[in-house]
Amino acid sequence: MTFLNKIFGDSQAEAWDKIAYYIGAEYIQYTNPLDNVILYHHKKWEIMMDAPIDKNKNRYTRIRLPFINNGDFYFELSSGLLSSISGFLNRQKVVTGDVTFDKTYTIVSNEADFVRSIFSSIEIRETMLMIKRLNLNLQNEAYPIYFAEDIDPVPRYYTDQLYYSTLGVLKNKEQIFYLFKLFSLVIDELVKLEVALNENPGFDVL
Repeated sequence: MTFLNKIFGDSQAEAWDKIAYYIGAEYIQYTNPLDNVILYHHKKWEIMMDAPIDKNKNRYTRIRLPFINNGDFYFELSSGLLSSISGFLNRQKVVTGDVTFDKTYTIVSNEADFVRSIFSSIEIRETMLMIKRLNLNLQNEAYPIYFAEDIDPVPRYYTDQLYYSTLGVLKNKEQIFYLFKLFSLVIDELVKLEVALNENPGFDVL
């Protein structure tokens, strides 16, 4: 370990390479280091973590899992204030009935029963508790799917996504492990509820 490593810790490349090995994922490097990603495969799904720059020129870490939604189910969960005030105006705030859980997390959704079913899972709840600050969204129509043979550039369908983000470059091995585990558990629950189609979304997340 170099002197700078002792002071500042691993670089993003060093940390993510170790983390990818630890969780059984791929660490993919590009010419521009800002484009580097960790790609994890869970059954038919691809879960990707990268650290782009936002419109305010701040680095942030995001994790995405595209899937085909069988309807229009939506939720937004946060252990702090929800990022979208409009969520409270247009969606229902969901109470699970577990006092501790409901004090820790705020959830809005258009399908309260689905939310309660997903987050009734003991394994999901235990995994969430291992993540210091959590926001997890199910976003509708995140990616348009086009077919090369189509003359008109009209999407055949859209894929939704599970989405997480946090400011800065996330390098904590345990936090990343539990985030990828949480995404894997939640997509499994979405399939059980027939919210997510149990098939590859036909979208290359890279």
